[in-house]
Amino acid sequence: MSFLTTSLAFLLFFSAFAVAQLSAPNCYSAWTWSFNSLDQDPCLVAAYMMSTCNVAAVVSPVPQGGVYHGPSGTDSADYKLCTCTTVGYSLMSACAECQGGTSIPWSDYVFNCTNSIFPSSFPNAVPTGTRVPHWALLDPISDNNWDLNQSRSAGVTPELGPGTILSPSSASLSGSSPSNTASPIPIMGHGSKAGLIAGGIVGGIAAISLLAAALFFYRRWRRSQASSATRPAPESAGDSAFFAYNTPMLSHIPSRA
Repeated sequence: MSFLTTSLAFLLFFSAFAVAQLSAPNCYSAWTWSFNSLDQDPCLVAAYMMSTCNVAAVVSPVPQGGVYHGPSGTDSADYKLCTCTTVGYSLMSACAECQGGTSIPWSDYVFNCTNSIFPSSFPNAVPTGTRVPHWALLDPISDNNWDLNQSRSAGVTPELGPGTILSPSSASLSGSSPSNTASPIPIMGHGSKAGLIAGGIVGGIAAISLLAAALFFYRRWRRSQASSATRPAPESAGDSAFFAYNTPMLSHIPSRA
């Protein structure tokens, strides 16, 4: 029975790890003006927000002068849903610059986006554990760039907390400077970039697979115990299982260790 207990504990650990993985680089101390009331920098807030679209909540660091590119090539529809947003663009632009990197023009960032984009909005509610700072709701489309000075002037509050839907109307009510239009901005493009996988769906599949493996080896262990009374034990050890969990580190958007 101890084998089953150990296996189940192993399963629970890796299931939790697969689902709850959050990783993001750190910002320089001069960027504390951009941190939310939970003392989370733009990179970690971005990781939280990306996790709502069934993509890995992992933002890899950028080198000095580096950038976070928008989607391209083979990115999933889920990935695009969160990244092809003004909120995602603002958070990732701040994340790049707060590490010593560089933000890219809005038009370059959304070049490969295929979904319609509402200014100052996000497809899902703010997840538990984070808050979206006020400056992330500003509309970067008209200037085609993320504006550091404008963001600093806008400040962090009022924030949007867990459960809040980031629609154009809610952004306007918060007192930010989003576009007042209720119409989406169509973005035509082609493809996206392979990157953030894992998340809740993959975590669930991994959990089921680990549970099946645990039950298989437990039954095999029980059979070996039952037969050990009638036959000698083998000289060598039996089979062993190795489990690996690999988290892709993306260099283009959306992760704090």
